[in-house]
Parts: sequence; C-alpha cells; structure tokens
Amino acid sequence: MATVLADGQWELDGAVLFGNGTAVRVQQVSWDGGSVASQDAAVVQGDGIRMGVDTLPLLSLTVTGVVLAGAGNGGAALDTYETLAAAWMNEAVRAAPGAYSTLRIRYPGSAGVRAVFGRGRRIAPVMGMVRQGVVPFTAQFDCASPYFYQDGDSALILTMMPSDIAGVANLHNRLANATFDTAVTGWQAVNCAAAWDGATFRTAAGALRITPAGSTAGVYASGNLDNADLINTARAYTWGAWVMAPSALTVQVQAVIAWLNAGGAAAGTAAGPLTTLAPGTWTFLAASGVPASAAVTADPRIAYAGSPAATDVMYADDAAFIENLGGIAPPVTPPVVLGGTGETASTCAVPGTRRAWPVITFTGPVTNPQIAYPATGQWMRLVTALPAGVTATIDTRPWQRTVLRSDGASAAGALRGSPPRDMALPPGLTPVRFSGQDNTATARCTVTWRAPSGTIGGST
Repeated sequence: MATVLADGQWELDGAVLFGNGTAVRVQQVSWDGGSVASQDAAVVQGDGIRMGVDTLPLLSLTVTGVVLAGAGNGGAALDTYETLAAAWMNEAVRAAPGAYSTLRIRYPGSAGVRAVFGRGRRIAPVMGMVRQGVVPFTAQFDCASPYFYQDGDSALILTMMPSDIAGVANLHNRLANATFDTAVTGWQAVNCAAAWDGATFRTAAGALRITPAGSTAGVYASGNLDNADLINTARAYTWGAWVMAPSALTVQVQAVIAWLNAGGAAAGTAAGPLTTLAPGTWTFLAASGVPASAAVTADPRIAYAGSPAATDVMYADDAAFIENLGGIAPPVTPPVVLGGTGETASTCAVPGTRRAWPVITFTGPVTNPQIAYPATGQWMRLVTALPAGVTATIDTRPWQRTVLRSDGASAAGALRGSPPRDMALPPGLTPVRFSGQDNTATARCTVTWRAPSGTIGGST
C-alpha cells in the first residue's frame, strides 16, 4: 500500500521519504518542459513553412534541498544524504533498459498527490556545513513523459461473458436526462439553483447551469435514473459529467454517487477526486464504485466542496451513469452450457482534460483475446492462445510500448488491429469491449490507466 504523503512530502520508489517532517527538506523545485520538437518543412519555391507534427520532450525536475541533522551531527547528516543519493541514482534502474523510478509528490498547498516516472540523473551535495549537521544538495530527475500523473492506477476488470447466455452486451446510459438539449427535467438542486441554459454548452443545444445559494455547505445537483431508479448491488457503476466554470471558483468540485436505501437515506458513497476547474475549460468529473449492500437506488451528483460563493456558477453537460456489465462466476451447475465465444462491455472513465495511456492485460485461458473501443473503432487483438493463468500485457504508454507474456517472452508478433499510439483513452467515458474464445468463462481483461496533468500540484 502506498505511503500517505503529508503536505510537502516526496517519496522515491516507495523506499525513501523526504520533505516536510523529515531530515531532508525540499526548499525549491523547478521543472523544465524543454522546447517543442517541430517537424516543419519549408514550402517548395515559396514563402513560409508547412507545419508538421509537434512533439513534447522530456520533463526535467530540479530539486534544491538540505539535509538537517542538527548541530554536531555531521555523521548523521552525511549518512542521511547517502541514503537519498543511493536511491536517487538507483543502480538497478540505471542498469536496465526501459526501467524507471517512480517519484510521488504532494506539492505544498496541493490537495492531492502526483507521480512521475523516470530516473535520477544528477545529485550533488554542497559541503562546508557538515559540522553543523547541514548538507545542502541539488538533484535532477528526468521524466519519461512530459506530464504528471494521478497517484495510483485506475482499473477496470472485464470478466468473460458467454454470448450464448448473455448475448452482446450493450452499454446503456441510465440517466433520464443526460444531454440537457431542451430542459433540465429530472435534475434536482440542493442548496443551489439548477436551470437550463441555451447559450453555454459543450455540445448543442443546452447545458445545466448550477448557481450556489452562497454561504452554505452540501451544494450539489443530482439526476434521476431510468427504470424506477433501481440498481443492482452485484454490479459496479460509473458516473461522470463534463463541467465548466466561466471564472475561477472559490472551492473545488467532484463527482459523487450516493447509494440510497429503501427509505431514501444514504447507505454509502463513491466519490471521484476533488478537482480545481480551470476557468473556461470543460473538464470531465468521474466516480466509480459498487453499491452498498443496503442500496436500492443511486443519486449521481455534481458536488461542490466546502461552502461555495453565490458567484461560483458552474455548467454541466453530456453526463452519463453506466452500469458496468460483467460476466458470470463459475463453477456453473449442469445442464447449463457455456458458449465458446464471449463478450463483455464496460466503461473507462478518465477525469481531467488530457488523454490517458492504458495498460491492457489479458489473462487466460483465452484464444484470440481482443479489446475494442466501439465508439471510435479502435481495436487490438492477440492472435494467440493463452493457457489458464498465463497473461499477455499490451503497454501502450509511449515510453514503454511493449507486448509481453507473463513468462517474459514478446508477443508483439501476434498483435493485430490499431497501433498502440491510437489506443489512448480520451477524457470522459470510453466504452470498452473484451472478447475472445473461452469455454470456461474465466478469462479476463484488466485495463489500468493514470490520468495525466500538466502541473505538479492539484487534487488527483
């Protein structure tokens, strides 16, 4: 389990904790995103250029800090610095092509933790104050990606659903009103006003405008579900909506699912990350979870944290509440006959404004496992048979791009369909379908991802 970082703390590879409250203090951090690498070409026999593909270089973090062991503790200060330096220049990572360290950061003032992946490339002390138990240092960490990432993986596990039993699984948006094209019917406002707006929207022709009452907590707008609002406590659900604030809000916002019992009282909640909205930018909020055992319905909410001001107006559009369809749980008692070909559909939810790169793992027994994004047409298949318990992992992250079996052998030659560079998950909800041949209905597909961000701080 990952260490819970306090404000201003850092952790390297789960082994070294430094920053506030430790003997190694971080005084300053700066990052260099480098210059965009352009692939422009001059116009033949003419003025100007034809702009090509622009790519971002590596992200380089420079950390300035100091080891404080107290006056007269020069030996302790040097030992503490040596522990940090050895982890920073990790020999096992440096010796392995493609290996990287994980640096987790909770920047001062940030409500959440970010992570970067890369290598320590330089660390150097400033000597001269050792007798006082003080060792200043400067360290550089080069990241494989130009972005910061959410702390920990989001995961979706798809189990095999025999098509002879369940047929083709179609995803269904359970919201009675999801697009606000003409009205906000089916939505309730708590400690706020909910109104239709035809002038501001993400997709035509309207959006939900939320205006807090001001000086009160517990502010949210919630939507009704179809089918008498009934839910299945054996399923997982994903809720998400696009939101936008015209100007900076005084509080953060998040997606929340309230599980309600038969009496309408809360039986539990599933909450997405607290998010600071960039003014004028549509941002996707999402939350996923399994209902509490006592729940009979769900109340999907767009919620403000704390006590928002009356001027903290926010718009919402293109919402969805999806039941994640799964398979059955063998063993199955005869005479039930399982089909040889199965399909399972569910949804990946990527919060924020940037696309995320998935890591896709197929677990046998399965022949010709395939993952597809029905809404966009991308798909990948491994033309191979995986025995029971054997896995094959497709890593689409740009700094990895590998297809490996659990025995370490490459399965890249068996890959068909869309190239890994086209399999990024866009912000928002992405329907995902897993299929293959499996007579036991025990195969599964696990999709993990981390939402990226352009800043070192934040809430995710």
